[in-house]
Amino acid sequence: LKRMSEVYPVPLNDLWLDADDTDAGVRLFTAEAAEATSRVLDRPSASGVRTPYYEYRDAAMSRCSQFRPEWIKELRIVPSSDPSHPDVQLNNGHLMMQTTLFIGPVDFYYTDRHGVVRRESMQTGDSNFIS
Repeated sequence: LKRMSEVYPVPLNDLWLDADDTDAGVRLFTAEAAEATSRVLDRPSASGVRTPYYEYRDAAMSRCSQFRPEWIKELRIVPSSDPSHPDVQLNNGHLMMQTTLFIGPVDFYYTDRHGVVRRESMQTGDSNFIS
């Protein structure tokens, strides 16, 4: 494949296929396995002290997938619906595109195209797409 990529104008990553790591197209990931990957992210609070904000856990995925799903739990509950409340901390980045499926209620904060921070109250079954 490397030689083919050198001879023809085709990137090596377009030729490489990872081995299928599924069982007939299915991957299972238990709650116990997810819990073992738990990590807590701290963010500054209104008082400036870093406190737990989110807990992240890995979820079922395949190495053939183009995205890496995660389980996220809010650990800091903001006591106001004001998106500029100092306890609100926006994410520092995400993949090029991200879909979130909510099990609510969850307050979702984002910056709109005009640079204004917005809050949406999401409920179980709601979702978003970020690009």
